Amino acid sequence: MRIEVFKTVLVATLSTLILLAIQKPAGAAYWNTQPGCARSIANNSSGVWVIGCDAGNDGRIWFLSIANLGTSAWVSEPGLAKQIAVGDDNIPWVVNSAGAVFRWNGSSWDSEPGCLTSISVAGKAYATGIGCDAGSDKSIWFWSDSHHRWTQLAGVAAQTSFTGMTYGNIYDRTAAGVVNEFSFSTFNWVQQTWVPCASQIAFADFASPMMTDCTNNSVWFWGTTDGTNYRWLGGSSGPAIAIAVPVQSYPAWMIAPGGTMCYTVAAASDGSGWCTNENVVEQ
Repeated sequence: MRIEVFKTVLVATLSTLILLAIQKPAGAAYWNTQPGCARSIANNSSGVWVIGCDAGNDGRIWFLSIANLGTSAWVSEPGLAKQIAVGDDNIPWVVNSAGAVFRWNGSSWDSEPGCLTSISVAGKAYATGIGCDAGSDKSIWFWSDSHHRWTQLAGVAAQTSFTGMTYGNIYDRTAAGVVNEFSFSTFNWVQQTWVPCASQIAFADFASPMMTDCTNNSVWFWGTTDGTNYRWLGGSSGPAIAIAVPVQSYPAWMIAPGGTMCYTVAAASDGSGWCTNENVVEQ
């Protein structure tokens, strides 16, 4: 009798464990869908800033407090823009489709000099941007409040990513997907061979860099499954048209085609559990 009861309990327990294993892989960090629609996104520990999916080249600007994740409590801010970036001081910068640059002062946007197609902000008065010149790869610029002007850096690129003042690293990505780090000792760019071909980079937190690949814009995180060997994990979520990760690592964000937003609030030990919940692959 005891044996039969034990068998029954054992079968039920195993069935439950198998079901749980199918539903949620161990160590997975699932993405959560965020109400709203966006085309550009930037975030830090205070919340997330986005450019909405309005018709036209520029969209409305919205802010969502970190306390309101998963809700529709978006706050509409004045102005229209094409791309947005924010640093660890929670002061966003935007560029519009005409290349004009603006910085938030708490209630409105102050015009800043220069013409940019994209911008990345470290906070505490530093930024980098891509110029308005012709070509897929364009001039690279560095901003310092102490000089209140843009200084051109060597080389050309399609995107920059500032790690923030915690690390102070500047990365760029060329239209061909090559990622480089700027050397402040040589004032030149050094190719980062540990990064595969990337269509987007988000290196705000160097401890948890994020990228999309050149094959199909799938999302990848730099991480480890054993605490020692770091590599690119993920690849099962995408395509993504925009990604963001703050200095504090999480929440990390992605925007799918059509403007759907997803965020995750915990690191995945194995890189699994992306939006589509497909199998994890490694690079």
